[in-house]
Amino acid sequence: ELPGLEADGKQVWTYKEAMVPEKMPKSILVIGSGAIGIEFASFYRSMGADVTVVEVMDRILPVEDEEISALAYKAFEKQGMKIMTDANAADHRTPKLQLAIETTGRCGSIAILRGQEVLQATNLPETTRTAASLAVYLDDILSRHRDGSRPIELVSVADGPGSFTGLRIGVTTAKSLCYALKVPLVAVDSLAAVATAVFHDNIEAQSVCVGLDAYRQQVFAGCFRRTELLGSPDRLPPNWTPHPPQVKVLSASQWNAFLSGLGQSNAPSDRSPDRFGSLSGFDSANQSVSPIGESPLRSSPNSLPGSLNPPNPLNQPSSLNQPSSLNPVSVGEQWFAAGDEKPFQQSRLTMLSRKCDAIGVGLLAARAYRLGLSTDPLALIPRYLKPSAAEEKAQQDQG
Repeated sequence: ELPGLEADGKQVWTYKEAMVPEKMPKSILVIGSGAIGIEFASFYRSMGADVTVVEVMDRILPVEDEEISALAYKAFEKQGMKIMTDANAADHRTPKLQLAIETTGRCGSIAILRGQEVLQATNLPETTRTAASLAVYLDDILSRHRDGSRPIELVSVADGPGSFTGLRIGVTTAKSLCYALKVPLVAVDSLAAVATAVFHDNIEAQSVCVGLDAYRQQVFAGCFRRTELLGSPDRLPPNWTPHPPQVKVLSASQWNAFLSGLGQSNAPSDRSPDRFGSLSGFDSANQSVSPIGESPLRSSPNSLPGSLNPPNPLNQPSSLNQPSSLNPVSVGEQWFAAGDEKPFQQSRLTMLSRKCDAIGVGLLAARAYRLGLSTDPLALIPRYLKPSAAEEKAQQDQG
């Protein structure tokens, strides 16, 4: 066994579990390319699994002649295996010095964490565009780590939803830093990061409804519980994800109707129309609000295992989602509000503040990294969850 990769019979196998699997995995990572490892890799690849072989030496089958190793390498690559030589397995349990970046909202932020400990957190000035201020503040915060004594070991970023421009700036910056520093990248959902920052700053909050103004009479919405996002890093369920599936795009009427059914004691007192649409505009016959059901920990069925890049919702039939999948709501459960004030203007939910959203990004990313949920910097793209105004107009013109 390797430190941080102790066999549990579920996520980490020994040869015993590999010989009699309960079900065929979609993907498998084989550490070691000796005869036994290669035999298992070849078998699972022939059964249709995506197979990656990791070898610490400079060639596979290192005890064989170099000519045999070279021939085997070509044959297995042709078979479709991914083979990594000169590789080391990192201990994901060791807290990493992490740079967290959040640029999806009106005011961006950055933070430095080691594991769950927040070492530094900075909000970017609201008076300056993120594109102009992010590089300056990053240079200042990174200058303290250039001597090599405390190098950045992990970069995390909120990859959406949120401001289109802010997303592009944050994601591009994170990808560039990871490529230059040769460190892992972890991406997390921006609404989950807001909720996590709220939980970090408000110990009394156990359930938070996050609403962000998506403009054009729409809301980015998601409801979260502390236990879902900030469970013990040592006891995270294997299907835990930094991209909870309950994050949706709702129309104004859907959002208002959802808020009205969120809790009897917190229901809006005024059902008159507001800037987010009329409650009477919600068709309760076709769009049920209560009960609100869908497991918040269930991974998207269209996502690849371990992937931090969920499928683009713009490729789905509709970018608007039913409010019935935001999260299960228990009777009498007290919910707080977080995010932008505008979506909650007609709600009785108490709005909670948070000091720095990048802290939420970092806390989620630390947990994701422990589960091995990092992503290829070159493959990460922003999660917009909806088309831009220009794209909507182009679609209308084509229709």
